[in-house]
Amino acid sequence: PVAGVLSWLSNLFRDGGGGSSGGSSQRYTTSEDGQVIFEELMIPMRDGPRLCCLLARPAGSGPHPVLFTQRYAGDGSDAGSTAERERMAREGYAVGFVTFRGAHRSEGRYEGYHTLAQDGYDVCEWLAAQSWSNGKVGTFGGSQGGMAQNLLASTAPPSLVCQYNVDTGDDVDGDVPEV
Repeated sequence: PVAGVLSWLSNLFRDGGGGSSGGSSQRYTTSEDGQVIFEELMIPMRDGPRLCCLLARPAGSGPHPVLFTQRYAGDGSDAGSTAERERMAREGYAVGFVTFRGAHRSEGRYEGYHTLAQDGYDVCEWLAAQSWSNGKVGTFGGSQGGMAQNLLASTAPPSLVCQYNVDTGDDVDGDVPEV
């Protein structure tokens, strides 16, 4: 099923413009064969905090389509998540696992779902603007990551071209502000 999703996403991401760099990379390593770059990025939000993004991307300048997921529980540094990012990078994607504000190494204060729409928009457009990005961004995830996608979709970022939502609802009992 994952190969089918990657193939489907690949068709959505064909062709696109590049972008400029920004933010800061705290850690930078490569896979043993040099084909994948791993970075820890701090993505600036419009109101000041920076969100931590563990990114894997193909070596070389790109441009590459970008996929990301947002999380509260787990920062994506575990072996399974790292392997998942590496696998998708080897398929030609830049893949980021972004933690909610106030969680793990992300700055700011966690406020439930209240900042996810704005933060998702800022992450999406920042990733799209990077020099290694082709300007097309997709999201994936379930549970809290799925809810973050629902909220992101409500902001209609220009670079968002697709979402793969699993195991999520559309109501959090009034915990989400009107957008």
